[in-house]
Amino acid sequence: MRANETKEMIISEAETAVNASIQDPILHRVRDVAPNKAMFCLSFRLPEEACFKEESPKSLLDSCVDKQAPE
Repeated sequence: MRANETKEMIISEAETAVNASIQDPILHRVRDVAPNKAMFCLSFRLPEEACFKEESPKSLLDSCVDKQAPE
């Protein structure tokens, strides 16, 4: 999480990735990974609507990989 990111922004990105609304999310800080960046863990029950969709625009793994900084 960068200084300009909020809990709501992180949850919104996760909802976009699973293409469903997330109810009762639990977000906690894991550790600092860089001077101005932190790692967080977002836990939630996968919504039924996300489990039985015919097609998904992007998989969760694809959306995570897209956001990684180049090495």
